[in-house]
Amino acid sequence: MEQPEEPISYLQQYANEYKQIKESAGQISVVTGEFDSNELPENAVAVHPIYGIVFADGGRWWDNIFSTKQFIKNIQAADNNENIIAHFMPTKTPGGDAHYLDLAAKAVRELKKPSVTQFERIRASAGVYLTTDTDEIYANSKFDRSGSIGTMISALDFTGIWTKLGATYVEEYATLSTMKNKIENDLLKGDPKEYKLQVLDPLNNAFIETVRNSRAKIKDVKEDAPVVSGAMFYADQAIEVGLIDGIMSQSEAINRAYDLGMENDIKNLSNTN
Repeated sequence: MEQPEEPISYLQQYANEYKQIKESAGQISVVTGEFDSNELPENAVAVHPIYGIVFADGGRWWDNIFSTKQFIKNIQAADNNENIIAHFMPTKTPGGDAHYLDLAAKAVRELKKPSVTQFERIRASAGVYLTTDTDEIYANSKFDRSGSIGTMISALDFTGIWTKLGATYVEEYATLSTMKNKIENDLLKGDPKEYKLQVLDPLNNAFIETVRNSRAKIKDVKEDAPVVSGAMFYADQAIEVGLIDGIMSQSEAINRAYDLGMENDIKNLSNTN
């Protein structure tokens, strides 16, 4: 009886894809999950895919979803591997969980080796936050979209359904617990003011500050400019407003990462001699 094939993991999916790019690119050694291996070939480019909805935690499901915490571990391990010369971040994500994005952006900003992002179809919200500090950012085609710099929450309140079914919802607090869940309950009652001020705005301000500091054209735009207010842009307009640097195929972009890595290696070698 023929054995069923093992499911392809999140990382292995990209290992297979970039193995083909490696073969066409010639000199590049593409890496996925072996960032801390001592047996890698020299001048390798580490591949860090950012695909699907962003989650802070991966846990046992890391092989099947993107984990911001694991992403940080991976880029730091790759940056410390002497056989890896650059980072390549293929991206296709609408965004996701805000937790840990500030730490991930900081980790990308502190990379010693060059980094290149190349996205297909969509690089939005958390995807922008994660990659805005890479050295160069490219779309795959002119109809790829980037942006949605902003912070929001959405939820469903099912209490009305249960009430119609005859259930009674009871919630009570200790005498001194006057602020416990207050802003969340006010939000559910249609008063979002404090939730915006205390939860959404601090996250949003940090997001916008990160993008302003990483992208020169965006640094001094007005606070109501579309690029920092949540607008989405096709590639040509994203270039114009400063979100990205150009349009390149995956093969071209990974070769660009390789070239930047080699230039950086030569520069470091010159500085030590």
